[in-house]
Amino acid sequence: MRNRKILLIVLLVLAVSFLTYSTLIFAQDKEGEGKAAGTKMEKPVESLKYQNIMGDLGPDYHFLADIGEMIDKGREHNDGNTLIAASLLLLYAEKASEKESSIITGKALLEETAELAKEQKNAELAEKLADVYEDDKFGIGDKDAAKKFRKLAKQYKAASSARAGIGTVIINNDTPYYIRVYIDGYDRGIIYSGNVGWVNGVGSGTILLYGYAPYTDWEWGPITGHLDAGGTYTWNLIFN
Repeated sequence: MRNRKILLIVLLVLAVSFLTYSTLIFAQDKEGEGKAAGTKMEKPVESLKYQNIMGDLGPDYHFLADIGEMIDKGREHNDGNTLIAASLLLLYAEKASEKESSIITGKALLEETAELAKEQKNAELAEKLADVYEDDKFGIGDKDAAKKFRKLAKQYKAASSARAGIGTVIINNDTPYYIRVYIDGYDRGIIYSGNVGWVNGVGSGTILLYGYAPYTDWEWGPITGHLDAGGTYTWNLIFN
């Protein structure tokens, strides 16, 4: 029982440690290089918030009561860290109960997170996936899969370091919403309606931009742009 409580504390601390902090710096200047109009989000994945994932595993695993909502938020925000944390909770419950949920499993969620890491070319996320796959006590225990993800992480790091330098992305929010923005798959924080945000230290070359308005079904992008080393790229968010 004592070990179980310790493990739950560790998992919860791990989940909290994955929270991303904003790197937006606010400014007043507005210069345009490109713009994107808001579009309605597609929602092909069924919400898990109100599904009883805990039911198949038993009442002892009450920490799974809100895991559906946790997964929904991770999916909505393209947040691999949240999805990994949810996977760890599922994997622990599955191993302890020797059962699996008919709705979603820890392994299936890890595989989904792996696709996100590849889409984002996210070295940090690939490393975390490798750790979970390698760990045979709390993770999957698949050494070969772990090696593949470590190899991917090295490739993504090499591609990132190959960029000539860094620059700044300027984001003009000319919409009635506050928008959470992502650059190259990383959460860069929220920019409020009518404000301008500067994101420094972005790798030069081709950049991937995406934003969405929380608690709505509006999104901007994803689009690509080109950022020169030492230069700026301005993204104007508009609402039609």
